[in-house]
Amino acid sequence: MKRVFSLLLVLALTLSLAACGDSSAKWQERYDLGQKYLTEGNYEEAILAFTAAIEIDPKNPEAYLGLADAYMGTGDRDAARKALEDGLSATGDAKIQERLDKMAEENAYGGTEFTCRSEYRPYEDFSAEDQRFIAALAEAAIAGDVDAARGLLGYWQEEETATIWNGYKLEFSGNQQKGDETESMSVNIQMRPENGMGYYLNLWAGSGDLWEARDVQYITCPCADWQWNGELTDTRSDDFFQTLSQQYGETHSSREESVTTGMVVNGLRSGTFTNRKHYVEEWSEYPQENEDTTAVRYLEYQDGRLISTAQETDDPDTWEKLITFSEDHSSLEIGKIYAICSDQRWDSLKNWALDVIYW
Repeated sequence: MKRVFSLLLVLALTLSLAACGDSSAKWQERYDLGQKYLTEGNYEEAILAFTAAIEIDPKNPEAYLGLADAYMGTGDRDAARKALEDGLSATGDAKIQERLDKMAEENAYGGTEFTCRSEYRPYEDFSAEDQRFIAALAEAAIAGDVDAARGLLGYWQEEETATIWNGYKLEFSGNQQKGDETESMSVNIQMRPENGMGYYLNLWAGSGDLWEARDVQYITCPCADWQWNGELTDTRSDDFFQTLSQQYGETHSSREESVTTGMVVNGLRSGTFTNRKHYVEEWSEYPQENEDTTAVRYLEYQDGRLISTAQETDDPDTWEKLITFSEDHSSLEIGKIYAICSDQRWDSLKNWALDVIYW
């Protein structure tokens, strides 16, 4: 009798182990299939595969993480969070908790939530004097008052700082440098409401022994859900004045003005942009030797990448190809993303996928 009981026990254990092995194999099959669909961007099928894996083994955390990734691929952050919360409840896994903690610091676009950024400071934490500066700079940007903003040059001496003022999310910075023979100052501010018109204002002024220069950039663009969305107008002016000869009073001056317009969708340039540039240079008493030119250029963008250009000018050397990029990979930190590229560099960068800093 004992021998029969032992045989039955061995048989039961064998069947149990076989069932476990079969279950493990089925889980792995579904999980691998989910990863395959995820890699291919087939998110709906990935959701089905990961869900099946969870039903087979609800204690394995990897399938919950995969399911969350699949939901994120569809843009459904709420479902992704729910998958992670269910996974944490079922497994108590540290990786799932870490992913949930990270999501808590992200906005709806997957970027770092504005108030969680390292450069963010609540407005009330600034001194009264600093608050007056921030308010004055913001009001100048809203009004497009360059003279008022110029009066603030030299006050703020810090890199990018973020705060919230009167319903606007702000990012601003300032700088001042003094050398033995030169001096320069700058100030800029970017402002975005949740919905409504957003602004960017950037000023730079420099001077030396025999020269002086001033650059201004002013951008307006509507915002929706804190992101740039709508018709962008980018106005720039660069002034340069140089004394060539103090003895004879010879001078050289130039002024470049440009206006760029086009549509921005969730922080990325989209479609055709028109750029009109007027350049005036005076250095000679003979008018025919000076320069007064106007050029119009059309730039075609797709998902923030410049894909083609065309221009209305008789001088083929007037323009070089441009691409919107920056060292920090942000695609619409407006005013900071423009760089002239040689043909060789353009070829290496024209297919570069750009990231967006979402607020």
